[in-house]
Amino acid sequence: IIMSTARSRVFAAYRKAFRARKEVFSRDALAMRESRKTIREEFGKNRHIAIADATQLEGLLSMVDEAVDFLKHGVMQAERNPQSGNFVAKVTPDHMQDIEHANVEVITPES
Repeated sequence: IIMSTARSRVFAAYRKAFRARKEVFSRDALAMRESRKTIREEFGKNRHIAIADATQLEGLLSMVDEAVDFLKHGVMQAERNPQSGNFVAKVTPDHMQDIEHANVEVITPES
């Protein structure tokens, strides 16, 4: 039972990483490809970790959570508006979560 629970947690972390990448990079084919490759490589590197090694497994699962958190809160992609030449970023509530601690300038469009 412990082994199947650990295995299901690993698969859940894998899916969570893929969902986060899809949220952040959905409109960027190169970033989607590269992030897919990186996630697969990182999980593949740690395939040899014995599921019975709870301490190491917890550490790796914690790293996945940190990476997902970074993707969702620390990465923002912008697209160039062809008419104005300006870049437009889609700001989500996830990005605004810790905005009071960030060193950013919030610019709102003039009406």
